[in-house]
Amino acid sequence: MRCKTYKERVAFIQSEEVFEYERDESGLSTIRDYLKIKKSQFKESKDVEEIYSFIYNHAKKNKIYKFVCHIDSGVLEELMDHMYKIKNKNSKVRALLNKCMFVATYSNANDTRVKNASTGSMFYFALSPLDVILNNVPNGKVGPVKEILVCLSTSKTPYYDQIDKYFVQDDGNTVKKVFMNELTKDVVDSFSSSGYMVIASLDTEAEYKQFSDVMKASKYRKLIHFIELTRPDAVDDLRSAGFSSIQTSSSGVCINGTGYVGLNTLIAYEVCAAALTVCWRSWSRFIKAKVLSLK
Repeated sequence: MRCKTYKERVAFIQSEEVFEYERDESGLSTIRDYLKIKKSQFKESKDVEEIYSFIYNHAKKNKIYKFVCHIDSGVLEELMDHMYKIKNKNSKVRALLNKCMFVATYSNANDTRVKNASTGSMFYFALSPLDVILNNVPNGKVGPVKEILVCLSTSKTPYYDQIDKYFVQDDGNTVKKVFMNELTKDVVDSFSSSGYMVIASLDTEAEYKQFSDVMKASKYRKLIHFIELTRPDAVDDLRSAGFSSIQTSSSGVCINGTGYVGLNTLIAYEVCAAALTVCWRSWSRFIKAKVLSLK
């Protein structure tokens, strides 16, 4: 049955487990209590065909046209390509999808924004572009001594590829790069005498744990700088081991979670996603105020 109040509806898509429907031991359901949506309006998947079907069915059958997409840059680019091909083959589908409005609350790689423009996908972005964030992160200088150790995720997405390219390692500058499958205590110890900063761009829980374990076991106790920290408990773990100087560079988010009790347990990107889901009525105002951007 079609919802008579479809204009008051929004659906939510995430590419990995962040929000959960079932209540935890404390009685909290992040989907019901923060997103305030039904289970049928929620989808968790990295499969672009599944995501597309979810969007299409809600738009066609339920007349839900607003979608919050908490999707990583790699999956989002695949979704843009997939929808672009379908729209070019079927004018009716194109007309239906053109009614929809998408807000990306997790993707901020610059290449993803370029893809958005080239495919006419019409995704609005709630986060600062990645290059804006990286402009505030030191990337070394000319010199023979390695002063900055950059620890990079092994994940291959436009986001992590952009961060990798930002840091140049050669004999003429002060940067040393290692991927997480190369990071060991010996690597950090050999760097600790001359280095003053370790920069980390990590993805999975396993990478964060590995990074913390290696850093705690090493001799290094100077500055650590996280690019877009997504697991705040890693900071607590490092501080308990004597790391007192820890910095982060993070994206600005379009809206805070003021008034949502308990949202301080989530990181800024999830707060943004939840607030946008609840405040769907304000999207047009956010666009007008340039809080949400297509670029």
